[in-house]
Amino acid sequence: MTDEHIEARPRLEPLFAPRSSRALLTSALTTTVPDGEPDIDVLVETFARGLPLTRLPRTPRPTLRFGVQLLVDLGESMQPYLRDQRELVRQITGLVGAELTHLCYFADLPTRGAGPGGRHTWRPYRPPGAGTRVLIVSDLGVGSPLLSPRRASVTEWHHVLDDIARAGCSTLALVPCPVAWVPAAFAGLLSALTWDRTTTVGTVAALGERRR
Repeated sequence: MTDEHIEARPRLEPLFAPRSSRALLTSALTTTVPDGEPDIDVLVETFARGLPLTRLPRTPRPTLRFGVQLLVDLGESMQPYLRDQRELVRQITGLVGAELTHLCYFADLPTRGAGPGGRHTWRPYRPPGAGTRVLIVSDLGVGSPLLSPRRASVTEWHHVLDDIARAGCSTLALVPCPVAWVPAAFAGLLSALTWDRTTTVGTVAALGERRR
């Protein structure tokens, strides 16, 4: 065996199945806005009840136009997924567009510092504008060593998620662990998907139905 073979990195096997990753991410990152075709059913019911029509009701339509804020955790417990994170950033930027993909790296907790560049440039995190989809790629502290001084607590993460919700944004977490490990205290503040091959487009669709 040559030195070249020893030093060569194994081929990356993405955590999401390549054949379905684009459709999966599209479904996960879209938001629904009521600006589709006129909602005939609502119009008929309004007229039948003799109620005034103050606005034209429209059907819900999925869109990516509000963009995505991508929060990528570079903390110790996420180090095994660095190559997967880079590939995910590439895929999302290609899907949503560079202008609408707002990338922020952080370590363990965004409020300790976050930004698109090196760590020395990071600043305290602030949520994006209302309507932006926030995607957090992190284990949310559950994978960090219990005695680690950098381990983010449930309370700290709850404050971050609450601030995002108050800003009028919806949050999705991609976690490299079973969704059941996500603290129950985060219910209502985020949706979560397991970042591995068990997650399918159907899984994301079912999650969207529960959010409605």
